[in-house]
Amino acid sequence: MLLLTVVALAQSPEDESNCLGSNNATKDEIIAGCTGRIKFGGLSGQELAGAYLNRGIAYGLKSQPDLAIQDLDQVLKLTPNDATAVEERGAAYFSKGDFAHALADFDHLIILNPNEFQAYNNRGTIYYALGQWAKAVADFTVAIELNRSVALIYYSRGFAFDKLGQHDRAMADYAEAVRLDPSLKRRH
Repeated sequence: MLLLTVVALAQSPEDESNCLGSNNATKDEIIAGCTGRIKFGGLSGQELAGAYLNRGIAYGLKSQPDLAIQDLDQVLKLTPNDATAVEERGAAYFSKGDFAHALADFDHLIILNPNEFQAYNNRGTIYYALGQWAKAVADFTVAIELNRSVALIYYSRGFAFDKLGQHDRAMADYAEAVRLDPSLKRRH
């Protein structure tokens, strides 16, 4: 009975609240809250995966990709098809410049959720970074077909068209991007 009391005291309601990002918890509070929940046990399955996920996302937002990847790996051991964990881990790999792992994660994400425009946009961004302009255009095009209202995707596809020497198509995309978001006019 004493052991249960210690665990209950160690896992405070504040840890749970912070881990969930409630009450405008900061990234550090989310990390501390999730760490408290993970460290003191009592969680399993979806609850444990959720604590690792929230902490992993917070690490990613703090530009600590290695820690984010460690936590997101734990999520994917518990729930292998967690699309959010796959996407966040891909973003963490991308931020490290590990394009091979990022590409694998976004390929997996597209299999899990083929109608998610952001997955195609992210993979297109990787192809662009790798200098694979035609593949970047193809993915940006799918992203646009899935969501025609995101100006930055048109802008990114315009850059890829420029790299392919298709300047008229690039200019059309830049114009559409500015139409959707006039603040982009200052960028081009």
